[in-house]
Amino acid sequence: MDWSTRHLNWTWVIAVAIASPILGAFPIFLFIVIQMINSATIEAKNRSMWWLFLCFPIFFLPLLLKNKTAHETPIETINENKQ
Repeated sequence: MDWSTRHLNWTWVIAVAIASPILGAFPIFLFIVIQMINSATIEAKNRSMWWLFLCFPIFFLPLLLKNKTAHETPIETINENKQ
């Protein structure tokens, strides 16, 4: 698993931070890009795309959603390697 998949919230923050100064002069394009970033984050968290409708008034909503994927803890990985 790469860094951006393990740290989806930080990936979202970095992507919005990069897009905001570039597209700040064009608010409609900035809104579209942020919605695209939101949809990619929601999809990566294995959530329903219906959550995207809540992103219209609250654009930072993907940060509040938990991942639905099961992550391996380091202890589980160590136990698997011993066997």
